[in-house]
Amino acid sequence: HRLVVGKAGRGASKMRSMMDEIFSQPHVFVASTQAGAEVSFERNNLSMLHSASLPDNVMLVSFIALGVEGTFLLRLGHQYGPNEDSILSLPVEVDIQTLFPGKRLVSVKEKTLSANQDRKDWEDRRFRWDCSKEEDSFSPRGDGLQDGGRVMVHPMEILTFEIVLLS
Repeated sequence: HRLVVGKAGRGASKMRSMMDEIFSQPHVFVASTQAGAEVSFERNNLSMLHSASLPDNVMLVSFIALGVEGTFLLRLGHQYGPNEDSILSLPVEVDIQTLFPGKRLVSVKEKTLSANQDRKDWEDRRFRWDCSKEEDSFSPRGDGLQDGGRVMVHPMEILTFEIVLLS
């Protein structure tokens, strides 16, 4: 159970990050070795992600190595909905290059959420509904991936990218 006390109207901004931390419990990895053998660790943690490079309202949903060396699947998610917070609910720009210090971002391809096709190809082929009400129609973000690996993330949006990084 969690109890958060604060000013009225600020509940979402207080709870949203906490909910994601609670939902995403740590993964425990265990290995075995001979009794008495010394295990030396060069580092007590491993992360290619620069810890201070994501805005407060964006979280790393997944970072998965793909079959080709240096190729990764990256998902970024905006944690807040529209009008939940006066600042944190706003769209925010993320520069993917700054997420990986010491690495060179060679390419970025925006994919669909399931990462089974390029987002642009899906946009070109998707079915377009003939809706009489404007709010019922889907319109793509339009800003998406920008030059140099910068991307605009809108409230409650999860974006998926296939990226290539070199040392």
